[in-house]
Amino acid sequence: TSHVGGLAACGAMAATMELERDSLHAFKSMFFFDDMVVNLGAGIRTAGTRPLATAIEQNYLQAGFRHKGKTAFNGNTAYFVLDGDAAVSAGAQSGRWNRMEPSLPDTLVRRDIFKMWIKHDGAKVHSAEGDSYAYVVLPCSKACRIARKPAVDILCNTSACQAVRHKGVTIAVFHHAGSLDLGRQKFSADSPCIIIRKGSCVSRICLPAPAHPEP
Repeated sequence: TSHVGGLAACGAMAATMELERDSLHAFKSMFFFDDMVVNLGAGIRTAGTRPLATAIEQNYLQAGFRHKGKTAFNGNTAYFVLDGDAAVSAGAQSGRWNRMEPSLPDTLVRRDIFKMWIKHDGAKVHSAEGDSYAYVVLPCSKACRIARKPAVDILCNTSACQAVRHKGVTIAVFHHAGSLDLGRQKFSADSPCIIIRKGSCVSRICLPAPAHPEP
């Protein structure tokens, strides 16, 4: 929808969007820090009957791959699912590029592929609130030596507000007017916006209204 936007300030960045495709609806926000990308989804709803999933990655399987529970390492990148039913596949996959683009070769290609995704709860995606997810990607070589949960706080992840905090930087995406009380900090918005705050550095940008009123 037209409810999209981004803001870079205070050494961090955020981008957000409202997705509508057929009967599928979702709010998706990405929060960029110097060492990680935090991904949040909320209000994920559908009237369809097919299983619904959010893709995290589909790439060539690389040296050093390992996977345990909701964590996976592939090459120089680490993936941590903080909220959601994570699934991982690693192995041979074959296909032809011309199935995506007719001008490409029709030669059968076979490669080892790494895939990671989140399976959404069928009951939740048919509810008014919808399903949600949270995952972190660490795109650096040091990430593959870290097997613990990333040091990021998920402050809110709803259809009204999505907010995170990392290394003293707090970012809030308001899809609707509202407030977020964090004790010593309070964020308020009288209309949809993105707010980034780190100490005395505060920046805000307005967003177009979402397609649907708050549930």
